[in-house]
Amino acid sequence: MDEADISEARIMRRYLVAIILGGFSGAVSMIVAVVAQLRWDCSHSNRGCYDGQGGIVLVVLAPCMFVVGGLLGALWVWLRSRMPTSRILAHNRIGEMALPIGLWFLICFGLFLLLVYFDRS
Repeated sequence: MDEADISEARIMRRYLVAIILGGFSGAVSMIVAVVAQLRWDCSHSNRGCYDGQGGIVLVVLAPCMFVVGGLLGALWVWLRSRMPTSRILAHNRIGEMALPIGLWFLICFGLFLLLVYFDRS
């Protein structure tokens, strides 16, 4: 194997890891949002409290968000590969980890608010 093959394998491995982690993050974020929305309904509108029916939407939403999260993971790697290496986040491990984790929390919170909004209408 020459150096180009090793570099290409490294890039493919980076994309594969990002797609898998993004997929799991997408599914987990949907689960977190649905559970938070069900608890919100139970505490604020006194409906759907522990009846076992509220989580059935995860049958459809978790796989969909797995696909969306995988695509976002691939997009993230693609964008990160286009950033110049002189950026501060590229040299700072804390900053490099804080940005995706912060985005993940914002996505969870946004999905929660979206579910609460759709449930009210």
